[in-house]
Amino acid sequence: MRSALNPWISSRESILKLIEYAQGIGNITNLINAAGVSPSQAPVSAILKVDLYGTAVLLEEFGKVIAEGGSGVIVSSQSGHRLGALSEEQNRELATTPTEELLELPFLKEITDTLKAYQYFNLDELDKSSVFTVGPENTKYAQYFDGKSYLNMLSLEQVIIGNVTFGPGCRNHWHIHHAAKGGGQILLVTAGRGWYQEWGKSALALKAGDVVNIPAGVKHWHGAAKASAFQHLAIEVPGEETSTEWCEPVDEAEYGKL
Repeated sequence: MRSALNPWISSRESILKLIEYAQGIGNITNLINAAGVSPSQAPVSAILKVDLYGTAVLLEEFGKVIAEGGSGVIVSSQSGHRLGALSEEQNRELATTPTEELLELPFLKEITDTLKAYQYFNLDELDKSSVFTVGPENTKYAQYFDGKSYLNMLSLEQVIIGNVTFGPGCRNHWHIHHAAKGGGQILLVTAGRGWYQEWGKSALALKAGDVVNIPAGVKHWHGAAKASAFQHLAIEVPGEETSTEWCEPVDEAEYGKL
């Protein structure tokens, strides 16, 4: 038996009752959804109905009523990063297909692996759930990235801060932040799953809330996991005679092992 305070996330009717209950208390200013089903405990159909369809309904219905200036957080899967990246066509279909038609997509009907069903948190969902807007495609630095990235410059005064979003499987090339004094970079991870690696060291898995301090002179790269969009704030540490040296791409085979 489900009530307005204990809804079925996979039911639009149940979600609408939750919204009605919340509106009876006051303005809806925040949405946090951590509901999900485990690939080790549920069949493919249940995972897709809750984690994909249910999330889409939540965003759609709460988006209609949330108060101005409100925000939402969707806690997404951490398992899908072990799988290969979705194709551009699959990402496009997930982003543009009407909610009530999502579960009828042919490539979803072919899924038999529960872990595969757990994967579908894409760039569009990241954009809806993150407090920082995904910027335009990062064409200025595209030559230094493998895959699509997006850049939204948040601050160009005092301290330079850019919001960098990586599509699934996207990463930048090895690079070094040089400085005669000070300098370097700080990464604040805001959404998705990704990696950071320094030359000669093992790659570090990154998730929302992680902080990476990168000293000047250290050769490194960072980017998304194979099957998860990824977003971080890149903060330039003030320094003297600062510059960035771009080096070779990350080895495809080595990245594939992550």
